[in-house]
Amino acid sequence: MNRAKAIPLGLVLVALLCLLFHARLPGRFPTEADYRTVSERIRAELQPGDAVLLFPWWTERARLYLPPEVPVYGYFGSDRDDLMAHPRIWVLGQPKLPKADEADFLESFLPGRTATGAPLQAGPLSLTLYSNGRYRPHRFVA
Repeated sequence: MNRAKAIPLGLVLVALLCLLFHARLPGRFPTEADYRTVSERIRAELQPGDAVLLFPWWTERARLYLPPEVPVYGYFGSDRDDLMAHPRIWVLGQPKLPKADEADFLESFLPGRTATGAPLQAGPLSLTLYSNGRYRPHRFVA
């Protein structure tokens, strides 16, 4: 096979792999029903001072469905943040997304925190409640 024929065959192969990737991609994203299930669980068990932490931090679409009274954190490095003002943290994750390293997230997030209750799976979403051992109540705010 000469080089002139190998280049178009390589391009066709790459194009087919790209089409396969894009065809499988919608199955990795949560549906509106998945977001509603998670939101209902948080509303049912919400306590004053609770917060939601997004994993990975760039899964911003979840903010549209979460209750407005609960603060939502999701920024680069938020897994390392103490979130000292919150005694309980709901972790809303999409661990099967590309570049979502769950082991690295848990290594950064877990010290000082323990899971309470059973996690909820709603499609590709996972919701787990953690008690925040790094919580420090405000005694005085100027």
